[in-house]
Amino acid sequence: FQPDFIVQACLIPVFFILRACFEYGADVITSHAFGSDGMPSINFFGVLMHEVCLSVMITSIKHPLVFASLVFSDVLENTFCLWSLARNSKTSNRVSPGGDEQEREQKRRKSLTRRPSNVVSLLRDKSNLSDQGTALFIAATLLQREAVETLVPIQAAVILTLLYKIDVKSNSIVVGWEEEDWTHTLLYIGIDLGVELLVFVGTIMALQKIYPQFDTRRILRGLLRIH
Repeated sequence: FQPDFIVQACLIPVFFILRACFEYGADVITSHAFGSDGMPSINFFGVLMHEVCLSVMITSIKHPLVFASLVFSDVLENTFCLWSLARNSKTSNRVSPGGDEQEREQKRRKSLTRRPSNVVSLLRDKSNLSDQGTALFIAATLLQREAVETLVPIQAAVILTLLYKIDVKSNSIVVGWEEEDWTHTLLYIGIDLGVELLVFVGTIMALQKIYPQFDTRRILRGLLRIH
């Protein structure tokens, strides 16, 4: 399917909307029984399939506007989450005049409240972000997303290069490619990878500034070990 470049550029945000709908739907289905326990796995597979689709779409991009739409959508989503965390962490760190007893009562009530495990739903509720457990869940989700979005372009570049060099006739992506097509694809994948690395590093630095008590390396290692 080779639509006009304007249609291609408009299709990019649709993938982000589809992934958000998948995460929201999975949250509705699973959170009543499992709470937030299933969300790291659900989020991983959602982001994985999303990034694989985008890596395949990159092979068909013929206009810089389409690629700019892809990069902008990704950066905008991550920036929104970090901005929400930074804004609400400042308000949550203010001391309330009600004293320690009132604060303990609020924490007790908060612990008894069922919270959604979908990140967007959590960010919309400012009271969620005053809880360190919820903030840790959001931070872990962001780090997991960026790890996947960094690894998949590397994997895509390696696989597409192998398919092209071996000249696999049965693969509809690389069949008929010339050297220029392969170079063009790897250039876009390389730019995408560079942007993802910058966003990944920026996310780590921002989280360390917002929540210095969080160790991003331990969070990633914990996700890898448990899931």
